Amino acid sequence: MYGRIIVGDDGSLRTPRAVALADVAVAAFGAELEVVHVPSEDGLPIPLDSDVTVLAPDDAADRLIAHSLETDPPGLLCLASRGRTGVGEALFGSVTAHVIRDLHAPLLVIGPSVVDPSRSWRRMLVCLDGSLNALQILPTVEAWASVLDLEVQLVHVGYPLDGLRGEERRLPPEEVAAAEQLRGCVEQLDSAGVRAAGRTIEHTHAAEALADAVVSADADLIALATHGRTGLARLLMGSVALDLVRRSTVPVLTLRPERLR
Repeated sequence: MYGRIIVGDDGSLRTPRAVALADVAVAAFGAELEVVHVPSEDGLPIPLDSDVTVLAPDDAADRLIAHSLETDPPGLLCLASRGRTGVGEALFGSVTAHVIRDLHAPLLVIGPSVVDPSRSWRRMLVCLDGSLNALQILPTVEAWASVLDLEVQLVHVGYPLDGLRGEERRLPPEEVAAAEQLRGCVEQLDSAGVRAAGRTIEHTHAAEALADAVVSADADLIALATHGRTGLARLLMGSVALDLVRRSTVPVLTLRPERLR
């Protein structure tokens, strides 16, 4: 499925966390590990004893994206968030946001709340919101689940209805669409032989709800398509995607849909 598992290395102390995550992917997909080093301005040395591709320090995000797309299928890029030194301060800050926004291929990001980067993958949580853009993550989810024998739980973060009565509790059209999408996706995955279930969570804070759902579901990964137009995906156009990376106790798998190219 992937011939290359690519680690973005900035020379910071967080690089080993990305490598540990990449090692799980290497074992899962039977792929080759490739380290891509972006030198820092203060001349931090390459910290890994392996063959390393060295990129120029300018335009780090664009260079990482281009490098991952050099093959067909693209390599699976793994980044660790919140680098603390040199290019790491940018590479895993604003540049992570850049990669999430512009990479039209799966991306794995490990945030600071992940306790065990080497944890094996058994169960994936998937975020949906009823939009066509959010739906674009499903082929990737189906492929990962089929190849890795993952259980899948689909979730939608909906409007809280507590305290509302009568007509006030009538779901808005977008919530009805999200519920229908959830059911349809469960049926699609079931028909493909993937163990899947779906549920709606009522919450006012998307990233917090999703991070809590990861824990309650005992999930090992969380996946979503970014830059949708409505519901949860609309929120993820701003700071919520990175907020989820910071909060999540498991790696976050993101994908920007091709239809938004």
